[in-house]
Amino acid sequence: MPAPARRRRGPPARRGARPRRRRRHDPAHRGRRDRAGGPEARGEVSRAVRERLLGSGPARLPRAADIARCAPYGEDLQLALHLCYELHHRGFAGVPDTLEWDPDLLRVRALLEHRFESALRHDCRHRPDVDEALAVLLMEPVGGTGVSHFLMSSGALWHLREYVALRSVHQLREADPHLWVIPRLRGRAKAAMAAVEYDEYGCGRAERMHSRLYADLMTDLGLDPAYGHHVDAAGAELLAVSNMMSMFGLHRRLRGALVGHFAALETTSPPSASRIAAAMRRTGAGPAAERYYEEHVEADAVHEQVVRRDVVGGLLDDEPDLAPDIALGIAATCLLEDRLGSHVMDAWSRGERPAGTPAPAVRGGGPAVRAGAAIRSGRSVRSGRSVRPVGSVRQVRRCQVRAARRRSARNAAAAAPAAAAAVRRRCRATAVYGERAAASRPNEPWAPWSRPRGPSRGSHRLCGASGRARSPVCCASYPVRAR
Repeated sequence: MPAPARRRRGPPARRGARPRRRRRHDPAHRGRRDRAGGPEARGEVSRAVRERLLGSGPARLPRAADIARCAPYGEDLQLALHLCYELHHRGFAGVPDTLEWDPDLLRVRALLEHRFESALRHDCRHRPDVDEALAVLLMEPVGGTGVSHFLMSSGALWHLREYVALRSVHQLREADPHLWVIPRLRGRAKAAMAAVEYDEYGCGRAERMHSRLYADLMTDLGLDPAYGHHVDAAGAELLAVSNMMSMFGLHRRLRGALVGHFAALETTSPPSASRIAAAMRRTGAGPAAERYYEEHVEADAVHEQVVRRDVVGGLLDDEPDLAPDIALGIAATCLLEDRLGSHVMDAWSRGERPAGTPAPAVRGGGPAVRAGAAIRSGRSVRSGRSVRPVGSVRQVRRCQVRAARRRSARNAAAAAPAAAAAVRRRCRATAVYGERAAASRPNEPWAPWSRPRGPSRGSHRLCGASGRARSPVCCASYPVRAR
């Protein structure tokens, strides 16, 4: 009997070295979800839709009477609608692509959409017109009490992880539902919408796509960035926000509502992102966690101007009869975002975790996540060996914040000459932006109340200028409504 073949051995491992880990594919960009059929059912309607996707169980889909008994903002209907919409995005593992246009599933989806849309129109029946709705978006109340205000003032790291995990349901496919409206626009509105979306997708660079930046943010916080991983933890309030985007984008008749939703999103994003970025810096969440929201502070300041002036204004010029739908999109976005914010704040006030995120691992997440977990486990952050715990998590975070401030001060001092030269050589985007704003009529309903003195860092992408790494940032503060 021949001797068994000897296994090839590599070089002898260094004493005390960690075993080598097999490199895995990036979970944030898998084409499909790992789990077959998606999230677990939450009622009879969602169970019937899920069984149809998997091809298991009875083939009977929910009838109109079954859907009529569901609450329009309830868990069962919103999850069933999410399952139907996901077939038009990335789908599910084990579900054939042919079910995307299955006639029976489309009939069920139409019934679900009718129930959801009727509730939105009824709850937003007293909505103002477009001019007044945009004026309200530009006002931010003094002493706000929203989620972003709480995170900036007193939110802990686990609050940020919960919020990021919930938002990942639709942020990992950021801007995808909005693309469906571009073929349905024309002229000035179409060109402006394409310019904003080009910026959302990183101007052709995959590593700068906003969805990719959000996956890096989740990695810094020690969260799983796999697409659809946190859907099971997301409640009906978050699913309703995600489903509203898909419903407005998939229907041509609702193109005005999608434009209104997009205007509300871009207008309220900069102040909210600024507060969350401050919370990320205060808790030491990590550089990628800060980068995502800092990017939105600068980019959305320009997007807001372009959307209100060119997208909304161009659509009203081409199709003025869509003004009620634009107002509906703004009112529905504010309604569902307020419901989500109230749900999250109520859960946090009771000490609950709405997303149910577990404690981060020692090796995962940003600096504060790794240090906090290391202190709790009694192990070193770098070597992983057992050490004597010294201090508290709050002390470690305070030291990390101080070190980050010292690094920022050194970097600012080193970059001061280059920044001064960049200000003296004002980029061409500033002139283009000023000419464009000066040429607009002051009596236009979508014109801002006060024009910024210059564009943001990303405005050269929209103005067609070359731009520089340190282009002048919008320094004028104008009132906006908090999300």
